[in-house]
Amino acid sequence: MSKLNTEDKQNLTDNFCNELLRKGIKPTVSLVLEKLPNSSRSTGHKYLKNWTDAQNKNKEEVFKKLGFSSEFTSSLLNEINRFNCHAEGRYKEQALDAIDQRDHALSDLQNSENKVNEQSNLIQQQEEKISVLQTELATEHKSHESIIIEIRRQLTTSVDDNKQLTIQNESLRTDITKSELKLESNQQLLDEIKSQNSHFISENKELNSTIAELNRELSSKESAITGNEKLILSLEKEQDKTGKQLINFDSNNTNLQSEITSLRNELTTINTKLTEEKEKLIQQASLTAELRSNFEEQTRLNEKTLRSYESTIVGNEKLIVQLEKTQKNQS
Repeated sequence: MSKLNTEDKQNLTDNFCNELLRKGIKPTVSLVLEKLPNSSRSTGHKYLKNWTDAQNKNKEEVFKKLGFSSEFTSSLLNEINRFNCHAEGRYKEQALDAIDQRDHALSDLQNSENKVNEQSNLIQQQEEKISVLQTELATEHKSHESIIIEIRRQLTTSVDDNKQLTIQNESLRTDITKSELKLESNQQLLDEIKSQNSHFISENKELNSTIAELNRELSSKESAITGNEKLILSLEKEQDKTGKQLINFDSNNTNLQSEITSLRNELTTINTKLTEEKEKLIQQASLTAELRSNFEEQTRLNEKTLRSYESTIVGNEKLIVQLEKTQKNQS
C-alpha cells in the first residue's frame, strides 16, 4: 500500500466503498483505514469525503437529467436519508443483539471450560490414586513372591531335615541293635544315646518354633490381602461415582461429547487394568491358600514324625534305664 500514489488510493477507496454499498454496509473511516493500513485517519477521512462528494454530485446530475424540481429532489433526498437513518438504527439494534448473544455464548463457553477443567482435575486425581494403588499392589505382589519363595525354601529345608532325622533314626536303631550285642561297650553307647537324644530334643524345639513363625507370617499376609481387596472395592466405588458424574456432565455439555468419550475410554482401560490386577491378586491368594494347605500337610507330617521321634526317645530312655540296671547288676 505504501507504493500507491494518491490517485490509486482514491480509486481503491472508491471501489471499496462501492462494494460496501452493494453489500448493504455503510462506509466508514475505520473500514477505509482497514483497506489502507499505512494511512492516517485524516487521510482516510479525506478519501471517504471525496467519495461521498462524488456520490452526491452523481445524484444531483441524475436528478437534473430526470428534470425533477428542487423541492421534489430535496424531499426525495430527505426521505432517502430518513430511510437510511432508520435502517442504520435497525442495524445498530441487530448489532447490539448480536454482541449480547456473543457475550452470552462466551459466558456459556467459559462455564463449560471451567466444568471441563474441574472434571479433568477430578479424573487426574483418580488416575493418581489408581497409580498409587497399582504401585502398592506391585510392591505387595513382590513381597508376597519373596515370602512364598522363603516359605518354600524353609519347607524344603524342613523336608531335608526330616530326611536327615529319618536317616539318623535308622542309624540309631542300628546302633541300638549293636549295643544289645555288645554289652561290654554299654557305657559308651549310653553317652552317645544321651547326646543324640539331647540333639533330637533341640531340633524338635527349633522345628516347632519355625512352624509357629511360618503360621504367623501366613496370617499376616492373609490380613494384608484382605486389606488390599477392601481398598480395591473402595476405589471401584469412587470410579462408579466418577462415571455417574461424567454421565451428568454429558447431558449438559453435548459439544464436549467427544472429549468425555475419550475420558471414558481411558477409564475403561484403567478398569481393565484394575480387573487384571484384581485377578492376579485373587490368583496370588489362591496360591497362598494352596501353599498354606501344603504347609499344613507338611506340618502334620512333621508332627507325626515328631511323635515317632518322641516314641523313639521314650524307648531309648527305657533302654537307658535297662542298661543302667544291667551295669549295676554286673558291678
